Amino acid sequence: YPHNLHFIWMGASASGQRTLAIESARKLAGAVPAEGLQAAPILQGFLAVPYLAMVRFSEWDQILAEKAPAHDTTFMTSIWKYARAMALVGKDRVDEAERELAEIKTLIADPALTGQTTFSANSGIAILRIAPEVIAGEIAAKRRDWDRAILHLERAVRYEDALVYQEPPDWHVPARQNLAAVLIAAGRADEAETVLWEDLKRNPEHVWNLSLLSKALRLQNKTADAALIDARLAKSSNGAQTW
Repeated sequence: YPHNLHFIWMGASASGQRTLAIESARKLAGAVPAEGLQAAPILQGFLAVPYLAMVRFSEWDQILAEKAPAHDTTFMTSIWKYARAMALVGKDRVDEAERELAEIKTLIADPALTGQTTFSANSGIAILRIAPEVIAGEIAAKRRDWDRAILHLERAVRYEDALVYQEPPDWHVPARQNLAAVLIAAGRADEAETVLWEDLKRNPEHVWNLSLLSKALRLQNKTADAALIDARLAKSSNGAQTW
């Protein structure tokens, strides 16, 4: 049953349905009883989903209001701090985000993460090592240090690509979307276009991909192509406008 809610969350996230995504994420976490965690600690991956849902929809104030997870493990604390770091970047509190980033780097050195950590074939470190690269990339982008930002985000893409296939995927936001957004901001829309076409092969009709691709095409004056993408975006999002 929690796995079904897991799919609702991911599908709603990919189609830009904010309310459904966050509600199903919280319902998912609430469907895992304490005795279930004691019997099967790998179920903690479901508890992390509300933090990921809030990151996806830029709910920065909600994230910063969240207390530390009651289920106090290295994995859960790392996800909470990832969400906090992303929120702090979003609020232009970059120095504070760097402190969270430093703590995450310490946390993910925990040897316990080298084994199965969640309901997944991927180890905890294989999943979590994406987080500091995304955060570092977003921090560098805030400072308009484009080369450093792209370096970190390209590494995040490689780490994500190295994950064993899971349904839903173990990393909640395709790292190519972060990379493409930074490339657009850096004035490199042609490169962003290439990155987004590649991610659409992996995540067909994902609304964030289509939205960013439309922007990248327009920045290159490819208005006819952008109009075709807009039509696909309207169909994929079914009217949602929350990305």
